[in-house]
Amino acid sequence: MQLELKVEAVKVKMTRLFPSMLAGKPEEVEGTMLAYLVCHGSMIGVNTGKVLSYAVRCKKCRFRDRAVDKENPNEHDCRKNWTKSSKAMESDMAVEMLSELKSKGFHVKKLIMDNDTTTISRKILKFQPYQKNVTNKLYSLRKEEKYNNLGPKAINHLTKCFAYAVKGSEDAASMKKNLEAIPRHVFGDHSRCSEWCGFVKSPSTYKPTSLPYGKYMAEEDLQLDLTTMFEEYAANSEKLLKVGSTQTNESFNHTVATKNPKTNFYSASESTSFRVAAAVAHKNIGLQTFTRVYENSLLSPGKHTNSYISKASRKRDYQKIVKSSVECKKRRRELISNK
Repeated sequence: MQLELKVEAVKVKMTRLFPSMLAGKPEEVEGTMLAYLVCHGSMIGVNTGKVLSYAVRCKKCRFRDRAVDKENPNEHDCRKNWTKSSKAMESDMAVEMLSELKSKGFHVKKLIMDNDTTTISRKILKFQPYQKNVTNKLYSLRKEEKYNNLGPKAINHLTKCFAYAVKGSEDAASMKKNLEAIPRHVFGDHSRCSEWCGFVKSPSTYKPTSLPYGKYMAEEDLQLDLTTMFEEYAANSEKLLKVGSTQTNESFNHTVATKNPKTNFYSASESTSFRVAAAVAHKNIGLQTFTRVYENSLLSPGKHTNSYISKASRKRDYQKIVKSSVECKKRRRELISNK
């Protein structure tokens, strides 16, 4: 992972990194004590999307438990490295990963983490809970005040505008302006809108197709309530400016789940550590991991192996381009809203 660290440092033009961190607990047997015997954590670079550091905590070793002399069991590859509370695993892994990065000459200035994480105080919160909070407030407003125009389609559009306003702002002043412009935007007043607004980009052809019946809202009471609501977020623009995302960590945890499935229990041996390490290699290197393993083992990968890796790599690159396109994201939102 030394290469990923150097690339991440070059992209931010300094040795101060801004990774995202998230811990995952494979719940092999849900609802039982076995669900909390192992935990893995990862720090992923915001710019590269690569794993910069990872750690695993395990509270059980099958060989030690079965040994006659539990204090001096037979020689084995023991991965039991935790005896304290499971809740403290995440903070301990964070300390280990930060120390590892510091020993390599890199200083982590900020961490992007969950809102419920109490690992350290110098952290950047996730954006998703704020976005969900906006959606919940809009639905509550619709239910309490019985606004007919404030349906799911209008709420999705307002939430999308909120995301554009937060992620497209470079400073607190511009974010405050963008957030205050959202209620005016849905009522046809684009005088305060910026580049996130389609009317600003193309005034002659823009139509509010994302709103119900393709028409602007007209209820004065609704406009007043929306203005009050978004002014509260505008007042916290300094805090919203520091939000980040842990989606790359969620994606990595999904990769770990494919190699360390929850239906099987591997945590009592060295298998879990190997499987997490394989997931890290898959995240950073991709399918070329198989070729590297062959080369390090002084073996030559077969013809069919190289052919499969080549085809799968091309498919993965194509899907990455397609899924990150604007058209694909719009279509995804349409399918979700039609459920």
